[in-house]
Amino acid sequence: MKPDMNPPPAEAEKPGGVSGAARAGRAPVRPKVHVEASVSYCVRTCDGRYFPAPSGDAQSTTHGCKSLCPATETKVFYGSSIDGASSKDGRPYSALANAFRYRKELVAGCTCNGKDVVGLASVKPDEDKTLRRGDIVARETGLAVVKRVDEGVSFAKASAATRSKYERLPVLASE
Repeated sequence: MKPDMNPPPAEAEKPGGVSGAARAGRAPVRPKVHVEASVSYCVRTCDGRYFPAPSGDAQSTTHGCKSLCPATETKVFYGSSIDGASSKDGRPYSALANAFRYRKELVAGCTCNGKDVVGLASVKPDEDKTLRRGDIVARETGLAVVKRVDEGVSFAKASAATRSKYERLPVLASE
């Protein structure tokens, strides 16, 4: 008997696209892929100070950063930590002219709220472009749920169940 000159096809090359493991009732082994979570950071370009950006698509995140820091220019960076974060155009945070400058000095005029270097601007709920339908907001009249945002933010009084769940959140002291 003459030996078979053509070896059997590899698992991926078997007819019908089904591997031997799948035909035998076992799940095919897939390589593990490590995916790092990406965080968005608002960065003041005048001193490199950064803070977590509001979640949303790129445009609403940019608007959110501008709402929280309207008195100076901000840029959005993405990454698992600020050390490895990059802007939408691929430039790393570390390449920013003032990256980490805030660690060495307070930069005169570099402020989010127009008053002091460390404070963020307050945003009125009616003008907050980061709100989404279903968000819960604490107002002077009590908890409210965002109903609509497309033609300006509108609110509805939170249900009794929602109020009972969130009105008395525990407050923990920290040192």
